[in-house]
Amino acid sequence: MEDFSKKLNHYFKKYFVNFEKKFENIDPKNFLSHKRIDVVIKIIYCEYFLNITPTKFNRLFYYLHLKKWNNFKANDSFKKNFFDYENEFKKTILSIKKNGFDKEKSVIPIDSKNNIIDGSHRLGASIVLDKKIDVYKFAVNSPSITINKFINGFNLKNANLIDYLISNYIKYNQNLRIFILFPVRDKKFDEKSLSLIEKYGEIIIRKSFRIGSLINGFNICRTLYSGTEWIGNVENKYKGAMWKAKNCFNNTSGIIDVILFSPNKEEYGTTKQLKKIKEEIRRFYNIHFHSIHSSDNQLETINYSKIFFHPNTQFFSQKRKGHFFDNFEKALENLNLMNVAYSQFVFSGSTVMAALGLRNPKDLDAFHSKDYILPSMISSHNSQIKFLNIKINEIVFNPKNYFFYMGYKFLNPNLLLKLKQNRNKNKLNQKDLEDINILKEFLN
Repeated sequence: MEDFSKKLNHYFKKYFVNFEKKFENIDPKNFLSHKRIDVVIKIIYCEYFLNITPTKFNRLFYYLHLKKWNNFKANDSFKKNFFDYENEFKKTILSIKKNGFDKEKSVIPIDSKNNIIDGSHRLGASIVLDKKIDVYKFAVNSPSITINKFINGFNLKNANLIDYLISNYIKYNQNLRIFILFPVRDKKFDEKSLSLIEKYGEIIIRKSFRIGSLINGFNICRTLYSGTEWIGNVENKYKGAMWKAKNCFNNTSGIIDVILFSPNKEEYGTTKQLKKIKEEIRRFYNIHFHSIHSSDNQLETINYSKIFFHPNTQFFSQKRKGHFFDNFEKALENLNLMNVAYSQFVFSGSTVMAALGLRNPKDLDAFHSKDYILPSMISSHNSQIKFLNIKINEIVFNPKNYFFYMGYKFLNPNLLLKLKQNRNKNKLNQKDLEDINILKEFLN
């Protein structure tokens, strides 16, 4: 075997014992784990630096996690402040982008459970840039950095940060699944249900939240069962989804439980195996299909995460009014058929008010990233950015500035209110005045 001293950091030498095997040209995503969730924050910064997700929110998150971790005082290198960390990481990203992972300079050491011992920055950059890596495996157990460690150990309890961390983890890990326990179930069987789930993998996080209204439950069901014929369509106002919502949420506490699940084996995350798990759990509750649901693939997990792991979405969805605007919903249906890049734009103007059930929109407007060409049915709202003291990229990519509805991003109504107020100061507009009053009442 090669000399360890050339490729491994001596600071971690106590873990470099009981060498097992060397792996070459391995997909770096194989080593993305909730046991080293800090790697996801390196991914988040890398997306910022490479202009994939160009919001300062990403850089701030990277800063905060280092601040909480060690106050920028590295024991394994010369780095003594944030800029030392950032500049070295930039060099690493650019090097991997240009030359790939240089196995002559370094390898990624992993422990007996395939969790990294060192190299979180290199691993994060390699994942984003899709560059293969070389790995040394050692028969040891290394320290874990979990989501609970971030929340409790590092005191990073901001919901925007934690949910953003989870959403990005889901984005890069195709094996994760989400289970939903509906409030109509008898909770005395929850312990048995959770134990069964844990036979097949780990529960990374479990969270509960109140849906707030039947209309929110209805829209949740539309997302959870999207693509199935029985939920209905615009013409019948998704009557199947409303039937499901009433069965799952009416005469209950209205509190839904969400479980992020990491299967122990890839096969445990397949549609076939998940169906078996759910069928056994449904026998506990004995209410057929109204007790539990799950995502069956990564795309569904991503779509569910927009509802369950995004604070703005949870907050504004609970306040949403019950009006259903056929032309607006039909437009969203048509967009779904076009397979648009939803991450590159944020709906604005009256479209936001329609998503909140406030009024029927006249047209579809959106802020969008500079090089993205909107579908012909959507008009650019970028000229209106002058009425907000914020850059367009922050509108489009900062999770605090939008909420999700039916999988699409919509401008935070607080920002829409500010836009309309500033625009109305510049030139009086009766429609803006009416919308200002409607938004104020909604936000109070």
